[in-house]
Amino acid sequence: MLIFGSIMPFRMPFRIRSVVIVLVVVLVLTFMYSLAVHEFIALKKVRTNKIIDAAVKSLTADEIQEIYTKDYSVTEIKTRVQKEREEIDKLPLGIKRQRLPDVILIGIFKAGTGTTTAWLSRHPQIHQVKNPNKGFCAISYRYAEYVTNFPNISNDKKIFERTMCYSNQIVRERMAAAYQQRNVKFLIVIRDPIDRLISGYVQRVLEKDKNEPFDEHICSSNGTIQMDNDCNNSIERSVYVNELAKWLLVFPRESIHLVDGDNFAKTPWVELQKIERLLKLDHFFSEDRFPINPENPKFRCFIKYNETEPSCMGLKKGRSHPKISEETKLKLRKFFKPYNEQLFTLAGQRFSWGVNYD
Repeated sequence: MLIFGSIMPFRMPFRIRSVVIVLVVVLVLTFMYSLAVHEFIALKKVRTNKIIDAAVKSLTADEIQEIYTKDYSVTEIKTRVQKEREEIDKLPLGIKRQRLPDVILIGIFKAGTGTTTAWLSRHPQIHQVKNPNKGFCAISYRYAEYVTNFPNISNDKKIFERTMCYSNQIVRERMAAAYQQRNVKFLIVIRDPIDRLISGYVQRVLEKDKNEPFDEHICSSNGTIQMDNDCNNSIERSVYVNELAKWLLVFPRESIHLVDGDNFAKTPWVELQKIERLLKLDHFFSEDRFPINPENPKFRCFIKYNETEPSCMGLKKGRSHPKISEETKLKLRKFFKPYNEQLFTLAGQRFSWGVNYD
C-alpha cells in the first residue's frame, strides 16, 4: 500500500499529459484536415472556373453565332429581305432615292441610350429625326411612309435616328431591305450587365411602387438565376451576345459600333470622339464640354454648341440603387461571366466593365 500510494501521484500526471497530447494531436489533425478540405474546394472552384472559361474562350466567333442563331434560317432571311427589296424597287424613283438615316442608335433598356442620344444629337453635323410613326418598328410599317419623315439636308450632315425595337427580327430584316448597300452605322451601348439589370429594376419596380424583392424580379426565388421569358426578360436583356449574334445575321460587323457604356458614363467625350471618327464628323466633343455634375459627381453635364452654361440630365439619371446582397451579386457575376466572354469573342472587343467579372 505504501508503494502503491507512492506511485499514484506520478501516474496521474502522465495520464493527463497523455490525454492532453492526444487531444492536441486530434485538434491539429482536425484543423489540418479542415484546411485541406477548404483548399480542395477552393482549388476545385478555380479548376471548374478555368474549365468553364477555357470552354467558352475556345469557341470561335462563328461557333458562338451558331449557338444563338441555330433556329434561324439564313436562306429564309435572305428570301424575305429580297422580297421586301423587290417591293421597294417598285416605288417611284423619288421615294427610292430619298435619303435614309446615316446612323441608328439601337436602344437597350437602361443601358445609357437616352444620354447618348441627348449628347450625340448636339453635334452641329448631326440632325436627329424623331419618327412619330416609330419608323421600322411600326406595326403598319410602309417604306414609302417611313422615308417621307426625313428632310433634305446637306451631305456634310448625318441623319440620326434612335430605335427601341432592338430585339425584333422583323425590324432587322426591314432595315436590311432598306439599306441595300449596307451604308448605315448602328450604335449599341453595352453597359455592365448587372448594373443594367439593377437600373432596370429601379425604374420598372420601384417607380411603380411595387413591393417586389430584387431576387424575385430576376426570377431567382429558388436560389438559381436563369433566363425565363415566362417570368420577365430582365435577365435576357443583359445577355448582349444573344442579340448581337442575330444582328450579325443581316449586317456585317463593320456596320455595328459598340459603345462601352461604363467608359461613356465616366469619360463620355472619349466614346463620342470614336463616333465622330466613325461618321467622319468634325471634332466637337472635347473634354471641357463635359463638366462634372455638381449634384451627382459620378456623372457629367454637357455644354451645348454656342452656350457657356452646362445642362445636366434629369434627377432620374444616376438614381441610387438598392442594396443587393453579396451572395446575389456573386450569383449574377457567375451567371453572366460566360455570356460576357462569348460577347467579347463575337464582337472582337472587350469592355472596361469586364474586369468586374474576373
